[in-house]
Amino acid sequence: MKSAEIIMSSGKGITFAYRAGGIAVHEERLLVEENIGHDFYIAPGGRVEYGENAIEAPEREFREELGEEVRVGRLVVVADILYELGGNR
Repeated sequence: MKSAEIIMSSGKGITFAYRAGGIAVHEERLLVEENIGHDFYIAPGGRVEYGENAIEAPEREFREELGEEVRVGRLVVVADILYELGGNR
């Protein structure tokens, strides 16, 4: 399988990654991803690839990770999340 090109850039000690996630509710339960080894959870999704938009990326990620086709609805939130993880900003 060919490695996809993701939208990511590094400079001045900071790495930027364009990520899109989705709010998934099934039978009144919210699906979240646990960041193994760290103390936080995130909305399921992943990094956006060149040529994709913020709707297509989570649809692809759900298909790849869960083997399920999903339809992403409307945009709910846009956030800049700045954090340090493993000594990297």
